[in-house]
Amino acid sequence: MRPHRLLPLLVALLGGWAGAAEPLRLDQAMAHALDASPALRAQQLELQRQEAEREIAAAQRLPRVDLAAQAFHAANPTLVAPIRRAGSFPPLDRDVAAVELALTLPLVTGGRLDAAEALAGHGRDAAAAGLRVAEQDLLLEVAATYAKALQLRDMQAVAHARIAALQAEQLQRQRRFDEGRAARLDLMRLQTQLSQARHDLLVVEQGERDARALLAALLASTDPLPPLAPLPAELMSTPSRQRDADPAGPGGAETEVDAVDRAVDHALAQRPELRRAQARVQAADAQRRIAESALAPQLSLVAQASASTGGDLHGYADGRVGVQLAIPIFDGSIRRQRASQAALERDRQSLAAEDLRHRLAAEVRQAHGALRESRARLAVAAQGEREAEEALRIESARLDAGEGTVGDLLAADAALWAARVARLQAGYDGVVARARTLRAAGELDAQDFAPPVRAEALADHAPAGAAVSAGAPVSAPAPTGLPATTRDRSS
Repeated sequence: MRPHRLLPLLVALLGGWAGAAEPLRLDQAMAHALDASPALRAQQLELQRQEAEREIAAAQRLPRVDLAAQAFHAANPTLVAPIRRAGSFPPLDRDVAAVELALTLPLVTGGRLDAAEALAGHGRDAAAAGLRVAEQDLLLEVAATYAKALQLRDMQAVAHARIAALQAEQLQRQRRFDEGRAARLDLMRLQTQLSQARHDLLVVEQGERDARALLAALLASTDPLPPLAPLPAELMSTPSRQRDADPAGPGGAETEVDAVDRAVDHALAQRPELRRAQARVQAADAQRRIAESALAPQLSLVAQASASTGGDLHGYADGRVGVQLAIPIFDGSIRRQRASQAALERDRQSLAAEDLRHRLAAEVRQAHGALRESRARLAVAAQGEREAEEALRIESARLDAGEGTVGDLLAADAALWAARVARLQAGYDGVVARARTLRAAGELDAQDFAPPVRAEALADHAPAGAAVSAGAPVSAPAPTGLPATTRDRSS
């Protein structure tokens, strides 16, 4: 998480969560999830481990120096020092102590050191891409869960309004029944519809509690969440920062298909999953080169200095320097089979990356199609809600005039409930579809869901005499309730 965004986030969270003074915004929830997620911290530790692996690979080119010491008591006299010159036999002793300093420097390794450094670098790149993948997935899950919790909260407002309307109608029917102007069957039907509405409310309330519990888990919070802030109206109705609302562009010269193709190319250049897959291909190729290097001769520079003494504490020094050559001759084809295995693994990773590329391209196309479909569905759902409201109004008037039945009224009420639920579902599905489109491009960020700057705030900070543009975005709370269907009719 960027440091310049951490301080205001912590201030907002400490002020909002501790005292529940301010609701939690979606962009705050997404940023906090990035900062607090244990899974992301584990990915960051893996990235640090891969960074250390790179340092280890680079250090293998340096000389290796080892210090060894030993002291022992032998059952029989043994040489205190090696033979130093002809005709001079070294002393013998049962108590011997020796210190040895050895240096080894690889000179020819068959490309093993270069491949090891490349392997460590590609491992680091794969870990960095994996961290980005985890961040993007977490942001999308937070956005979807937050939207679901808001949707269920708004559905509760609709359900309460529906129950109030049915209760008012029940009282109206009861008075008419008491006056002998209504049938008991009408009361029974109303009671059944009212019981169903209350059950629907219980289901919605439990769904919201579950969504809030999941959101708290995503934020790594054990404390109850504060109230959730409504999404800005712009998020519910206007395009995101990507040009997905008008694929043809301002001039209309670019077709929708061309725009989606361009989005696919852009996404494939940005998606961290593809970068991780490519890093794994390169790492597998480095593993192949390491395995093949075991078939080549190995040449090292070796140097050794030692000192030994017996029980008389008289010291004897010795030293040597030279080169060491190792040529593999026969090992039952173990090295060659390992090289073949590494080559097969490289080919497997390459095919997996190619398959991932095709699937990511399809995901981008599907995300853009889902975004267009969600907008169309929202328009249809809004129209359906208006028609359901009008149908309920007509059935209410017909029932007042004695031309309709309670069954027709209840059917219209159920249709209006379904229409409002569909409209809410379509609205919040559009927000999630927008998040999925950004995720498909590999560019999902908490700032994409931050509320726009209010025109009043711009005016407060504007120089004297300056006017705020009429097109300045102004955020407005999303409606959490809908008009009730309660009808105030005289008996």
